Amino acid sequence: VILPTHRVVHGLAAFSAESLAAGARAYFTVDEIDASIDAPRAITTLREAGASGTALLAVTASRVYLMHSPKALGSQAFAGLSSRQQALDVVQLHKCLLQTVLKLSEESIRDQKNITYVREAAEAMAQVRGGNANVAFLMNPVGVEQVREIALSGEVMPQKSTDFYPKLLSGLTIYALE
Repeated sequence: VILPTHRVVHGLAAFSAESLAAGARAYFTVDEIDASIDAPRAITTLREAGASGTALLAVTASRVYLMHSPKALGSQAFAGLSSRQQALDVVQLHKCLLQTVLKLSEESIRDQKNITYVREAAEAMAQVRGGNANVAFLMNPVGVEQVREIALSGEVMPQKSTDFYPKLLSGLTIYALE
């Protein structure tokens, strides 16, 4: 099983939910949904929207947006990435929203300066609603077939895009027997 890893963005001085939605509309169809949505309903909504392709849920302190139906595939934002990589929700999020709309650099993302990675949707939402973060991006897990296709083609998955469960016991897989 592959579990999703949600992104929580914090420390952005000039952040507004409205600016995020406006910028996202250049890359996705953006639907505003009930801002009081709880984590289980959010995950259900995200899973249903993601059944036919990319879907992300952006949770801010006052608004929640469902972002789906990417418009930018094959654009300059994805230079150097294969179509397999471009189809990943996590690549869509990083290239279109984090780097382009929110203006986070690849380096700041890699070094986790304005972003934290969270396993539980409820925790990600609580950080935003508690005033500790600007926005949480809830994601569907990467599909096993997507991981397989990318691995077999010799390409790499983006940082924090897979969370395999259950974890293998490291002693059984890498322990030197000599």
